[in-house]
Amino acid sequence: IVLQLSALQVKVDTMWQFQIRRGVSEVVHQGAGTMNSPLEIFEKYRSALDPIKGELVRFWKDRGHSVNDCDAMLEIERLFGAQLFEKVCIPCGMSHAGCLIVALSVASERTSFNINI
Repeated sequence: IVLQLSALQVKVDTMWQFQIRRGVSEVVHQGAGTMNSPLEIFEKYRSALDPIKGELVRFWKDRGHSVNDCDAMLEIERLFGAQLFEKVCIPCGMSHAGCLIVALSVASERTSFNINI
């Protein structure tokens, strides 16, 4: 059973990395940012999260900064997913992980960064 759980964890991690890569593609394709190494998120999209910016920044300071970007985005989805759906996904036309990348940018107060995927 340990081997099965280990194999499952690898699959979950791989699928999450796949989704984050598609999110980077979505950010660039939707015009929410550029991928000129590092990825830069435009203020127009970051400002969509102004109503929950304080909560995102508090999350980052409390625990987000202590994990890698992929894990932080997973936790952001868990905590703020419904709000991201309403404030970024629908109005900005994002349906993959782009909204999580925008939220990570807001939470970590970085407009440009390399996402560790």
